[in-house]
Amino acid sequence: MIFFCSVRFLTGHSRNGGTDPLHVAENAADPDTTLVVYMGLSTLPSLAPKLMKHGLPPDTPAVAVERGTTPQQRMVFAMLKDLVNEVHSADLVSPTLIIIGKVVALSPLWVESSEHDTLNNENSSQPSTTVSPV
Repeated sequence: MIFFCSVRFLTGHSRNGGTDPLHVAENAADPDTTLVVYMGLSTLPSLAPKLMKHGLPPDTPAVAVERGTTPQQRMVFAMLKDLVNEVHSADLVSPTLIIIGKVVALSPLWVESSEHDTLNNENSSQPSTTVSPV
């Protein structure tokens, strides 16, 4: 199984005060590409729907990594369709890196999320949120 063909890095901020920092979302909605969004916490509520509108499946694995590589690192794993709500529920703060794509499902924490959710809801195989410090 191929998890990705390429990786695309985007900024979550607009240039020169523009109103739509995610104007590239329609071109970034490729299920075979891993999408990494820097500084994307504040624009995630508009990014996720745009990606789905332009063809990225709602069940695409995603993770938000707060304060990555530090002792305070926390991660929230969720399907793209649920990521905005789960990140909000976890009260993540900047800096947060957003990673969207099949490659996220390779994380052992994604598996733990799926197993936890299956135990709690036998009718669902979708992962629940995992907020995990490193």
